[in-house]
Amino acid sequence: MTQISITYTTRDGKSKQEFVNYDSTNLDLCGKEIVEIDLTPLQSCKFLVELNLSANWLKRVNLISLSSLEHLEILKLGSNGLVTIDLTPLSECTNLTQLHLEVNQLQRVDISPLNNCKKLEELYLNSNNLQDIDLTPLSDCPNLKFLRLDNNQLFNLDLMPLGFCIQLQELFLEKNPLEELDLSHLSNCTALEGLWLRGTFLHHLDLSPLFPLEELLWLDLSENNIYLIDLSPLYNLKGLESLMIDDSIVIMVNRILENDEPPISMAQYMDRVFYPSYKDSD
Repeated sequence: MTQISITYTTRDGKSKQEFVNYDSTNLDLCGKEIVEIDLTPLQSCKFLVELNLSANWLKRVNLISLSSLEHLEILKLGSNGLVTIDLTPLSECTNLTQLHLEVNQLQRVDISPLNNCKKLEELYLNSNNLQDIDLTPLSDCPNLKFLRLDNNQLFNLDLMPLGFCIQLQELFLEKNPLEELDLSHLSNCTALEGLWLRGTFLHHLDLSPLFPLEELLWLDLSENNIYLIDLSPLYNLKGLESLMIDDSIVIMVNRILENDEPPISMAQYMDRVFYPSYKDSD
């Protein structure tokens, strides 16, 4: 069977080769201590579905050869030392469903090429040094289910594009220095099951956009700077299994809901609930 050869250099300076069949669907080069690799020969692997380059020592990698891989679905580049990445070639990979860029050293990444990846379901950008990111291209990714942006240095984040990701199931934003966050566009994400906001710098948060999200199971608001929060919108989320709130947060619930049954996950906080009084109208 005809093969191609992929040449790479390892941490100890050695040049090595990996032989791949032309009709291979999977190439796993995870944990090979690669510091440099030439992916040019891969343009001949027309049936490649998954490429795994994770857990290596790559600071840069040229993806241009991947533009001809129309069957590529999964690209794993996590746990390297990437300081920059050009995703432009991925605009031709229209069957891409997963992109892993987690645990690198990226300070910025332009994800605009992903607006052509209509089948994208999972995007992992967590544990980098991202200070800013424009999520606009994701408005063209209606099948997105998992988005991880946690453990970065994001000060501002516009979630508006996610309003078009109606199949979004889990959104990880924890461990970012976010002082403000507008959740209003998440009201369209009715499939959302998990929202993770632990360890941000939020001072206040309006939860009313969560009212329609009846599939929400996990909500983590712990380790923030929030003093007062209104949990009234959560009364509609009867399936909410896990709610994490700091002991220092004052919890408010509208008086009109005082006799309603809260989700089971709120039970542990009910002795702390403050019901604001309203002046009766004449």
